[in-house]
Amino acid sequence: MADNLLQGLQAAANATSQAGALQYFEQLKNSPDGWKLCGDALIRNLYSDESVKFFCFQVLEHHIKTRHVSSNLVDQQALREILLTWLRNQCCTESDNKNFLKNKAAQVFSLIFVCDYPEKEAERNTKIKDHIRDTCVTELVDSWFQILKTYENSVSSITCLCLDIIGAYIEWIDIGLIANDRFIR
Repeated sequence: MADNLLQGLQAAANATSQAGALQYFEQLKNSPDGWKLCGDALIRNLYSDESVKFFCFQVLEHHIKTRHVSSNLVDQQALREILLTWLRNQCCTESDNKNFLKNKAAQVFSLIFVCDYPEKEAERNTKIKDHIRDTCVTELVDSWFQILKTYENSVSSITCLCLDIIGAYIEWIDIGLIANDRFIR
């Protein structure tokens, strides 16, 4: 990685240096192998500055969102190994990474998991919807009705937001809960 450009990420750097560093990371995001450079920097702990590590995770995140699923199996496995190696390194050494870096790492780990196991996400969502249908959908519908009834003539923004929520649920709840005399009035 371009060490001279990375100096722009330091807090004391001037605006020109910071802009150069950000432009460099944008280039890494768009480069087919930029994620490999950033992954290598993370697992070899080449940079002590947490801003550099954060931006490296952002490059990995961008790769996962845009290219991971269509990557060849070797590159997919290489990315998993990078993440696992970084995690092992965190467990085996005393690291006091700041929360923003831990959060970004957790976000990248979650994203790779969802990409690699999409049927787990669909299954989870179905279970959540089934549980809502079984336990509290009627209470939700009653609360929507009360919101619409209370604010229909006074606060149109609340009414519109409530209708947006109903629209998100209507596909998978019993239509009879909404399409009835109570709501139509």
